[in-house]
Amino acid sequence: MTDTNKLEDLIRDSGYKRSFLCEQMGISGRSLSNKVNNKTEFTASEIFKLSELLRINCTQQQTIFFSSEVDELPTK
Repeated sequence: MTDTNKLEDLIRDSGYKRSFLCEQMGISGRSLSNKVNNKTEFTASEIFKLSELLRINCTQQQTIFFSSEVDELPTK
């Protein structure tokens, strides 16, 4: 799953408009929104392009695009 908060922070801090990012990635604004908000998944090429634009390194890619939610099991 995508870490929405981290990705949103990077997008905001980049100074790029979402429309520019969408144009560069070849996707619509709705598509980007769905991907950022975990309604659909990013493709590998989209992760690569967005990482290039936002200067996201490999370590950041792991924490942003491949985060996992861990649900705690209730104790008995």
